[in-house]
Order: sequence, then structure tokens, then C-alpha cells
Amino acid sequence: MLQYFTKHKIICLVFSFVATTVFYAATCISVGGPVPPSLIGIVTTTVLFLSFLFMSSRIFGRRLDDMVMQWLDYYNRDCDPGRLYGTGAQLAAKIMKGMKNSPRENANGAWFLSFYALAAADLGKVDEAEDMAKAMVRTAELQRKPFDQVTVLVNLEPLVMRLHGVDAAQAILDKAQELLKDLDGQGPDIYGAFVKGEGETLRNMRTGNTAGLLDFFEKVRRNDDQLMRMRVMYADAAASIYQVQGDQVNERACRQFVVSNGNRLPLVPLNNVRLEELVQACMANEEGIQ
Repeated sequence: MLQYFTKHKIICLVFSFVATTVFYAATCISVGGPVPPSLIGIVTTTVLFLSFLFMSSRIFGRRLDDMVMQWLDYYNRDCDPGRLYGTGAQLAAKIMKGMKNSPRENANGAWFLSFYALAAADLGKVDEAEDMAKAMVRTAELQRKPFDQVTVLVNLEPLVMRLHGVDAAQAILDKAQELLKDLDGQGPDIYGAFVKGEGETLRNMRTGNTAGLLDFFEKVRRNDDQLMRMRVMYADAAASIYQVQGDQVNERACRQFVVSNGNRLPLVPLNNVRLEELVQACMANEEGIQ
């Protein structure tokens, strides 16, 4: 994420220049006077500057990645789309600008932009989320390296699923799968499991395999290692299936999970309404039995 933080890039450059200058001054002191310029000296100084720049960029880059991950946690763990939307607005705008002006150099921005766009959609800003999806599609199409293209597509797929449904998401996933076939090592290792698992879920949705879907949804809901937003989302999906099946016990458990853990996600009020209906239905049944 360092490429989107201009101030931090300048700090890296200044630090590298100062560190190189200090090293040169120390060398002059150690030899008892100024070191005359030479080809070896110029090369050595340049290498030092680049080394300091690389080191500082890695350090600042990791810190910024951690900071951005914390922003994403507002959404993925705290289930608060509004907080991510407000905190990450400037970064999202910079990524969008980068994708517009230099799409080939902005594949990594899709990692953040996909979550940000989903948060925007949760807040009812669907047109804004759609603009981000279009920017990511264009960015994917213009990537020279298949790995970078897969990076954008994998991050784009959940957003397309949200905005346009199963068939559109499957088209994105199929493209990513084709590209992965031609990649060795890094691509399949990083994205292979996601593409395979997501493909199976989409296939179950298309074929109406409710048993397979319920098995997956419940595994996610009950898995404490999963992100809370995903657990809530799949609990809601499982509840909808249970409702169709007439299984009010399991439906109620899933909807209660959404209400208890979904915080500010838009699924919460909808599940609250349905929970009240289930409670009233249960009370009516008890009165009928009496």
C-alpha cells in the first residue's frame, strides 16, 4: 500500500538521502579528510542510497499494510461498514485514480478496493460500488502479467457476486481459473484454494444443491477462525434455506447469530424482523396447545 501514501514515500527518500550523507561524512572523518569523487565511490554511494531506500520502503510498507488491515478489520471483524467507508475514503480515491491513470501499476489496489466497495454497497451506495467494480474490470483486462490479472479477478469476484449475481461471478472465476492453469507455484499456492472453494459454492447455488450449501454455510458460521462478517453473511444465507424448508429451530439459531454478531451490517434489521415473527409464531403455537 506504500504506493498510495505520498507522504511516506517522501519520508523514505529523505531518510535514504540523510543516511547516505551520514555514511559519507563518517567515511571522511575516518580517513581524515574529504573523499575525492571516483567511479567506485559514486557507485558505492548509489548502491548505499538504494539499499537504504529499499530497507525503509519495506519497513514503512509493512506498517502501512498493518494499518490498512486494521481498517479492513472494522468491516470484516467488527461488522461496521460505515467505519471502513469513512476511514478508507482517501485511500479508495487514490486507488481509483491510479486505476484510471495507470491501471497496469495498480493491481494490488484491488485488495483494498473490493472490501471498500462491498462496504459502500452495504451502506446503499450501490452506484459507487459499481464504479469501483468497473475500474477493477478494466484494470484486470490491462494487466501484462497473468498473476497480476488473477490478483484483480480474485478480489473482484465477491463484489461482482454482490452486485450482479451468480452467473456474473462465475464468469470472473472461470477467467481466473484459466489463468491459474498457466501459472506455476505462486499463483496456485496463493489463489488456488479460494478459486476452487468459491467455484464449488457457486456451482451449488446454480444447481440448487441446498444440502451442499447448508453444509458449507454452517461450517463457516461455526468456525471461530473465520472473519465475523463472513460468518454473519453465511448465517443469513443458511437461515433463508432453513426458512424455505420450514425448519424454524435452525432458522432461529442462525438469525439470532446474525442479530447478535452483525453489528451495523444491513442484514441485522432484516433478521430482527424475522426473529420477531418466529417468536410470535412460537407463542401462538404454545397458546394453541394450551
